[in-house]
Amino acid sequence: MSNIKIYVDSCSSITKELIDKYDIKVIPNYFYLNDKEINPLNLENIDEILNSNNKIKTSCINPYDFQEAFKDDLNIGNKILYISLSSGLSANFQNAIIASENNENIAVFDSKTGSAGILIYLLKALELDNKNLSLKEIVNELNNVKISSHFTIGSLDHLYKGGRLSKSEAIVGNILRLKPIVSTNEAGKLKITGVHLGKRKAIDGLCKLFFNEHLNNNVFIAYTNNLDELEILKNKLLKENSNLNIYSYQIDSTMLCHCGPKTIAIFYEKNVSQS
Repeated sequence: MSNIKIYVDSCSSITKELIDKYDIKVIPNYFYLNDKEINPLNLENIDEILNSNNKIKTSCINPYDFQEAFKDDLNIGNKILYISLSSGLSANFQNAIIASENNENIAVFDSKTGSAGILIYLLKALELDNKNLSLKEIVNELNNVKISSHFTIGSLDHLYKGGRLSKSEAIVGNILRLKPIVSTNEAGKLKITGVHLGKRKAIDGLCKLFFNEHLNNNVFIAYTNNLDELEILKNKLLKENSNLNIYSYQIDSTMLCHCGPKTIAIFYEKNVSQS
């Protein structure tokens, strides 16, 4: 039995089923709802996050928290692989590096993505661990996997609040029903890669990106409170290729408060030869 334990943070959209099945450790980001600190892993009512009257704030995991999270496994001789939220979106990665203090029994991997994109790396790491690879070998293999991450949202307000659009751009865009496709670049930072007139066109754009770039038939979708749009995206993908394996996940509380309602995101392993 392997002594490698896999950790993720609360920005991974991981389900209780995956946590229990594979004994995954989840470290929560700091999350404040109306100035009260709560554990985002225990926040199941997403209406509290989507309610615009609520004040929500999040912050990264600090080095001390990582040390406290890791110590029990280290004390019993386990090795640790922490798959972090993109370093381009959070200081989680850097703080985990500080906490590891060059300990060869801790590996910190920068996913350069978030939400269900982290789950792709998680499942890949579990597969590699089953092959009895060492911690270093697993990380080397993960470095060869490139994930594409793209999402579109219900309102431009959250991009404005996050400083990625001006107030006037957000107002005009909402009036004209413009829906951007936001992607992560090679540094794991967000960039707007396309703008579509209406959500249906934006979903078409997500499908086109997948079929232009995908390496295999595995598609990971993350969504907020928009099951109708989830079904539209699934049906469009399956119409093009009925052999696809589609996995869908509710976006976690931490990521949800930044992307907002009616968000739908697609993640997949990228065929780098087509880049």
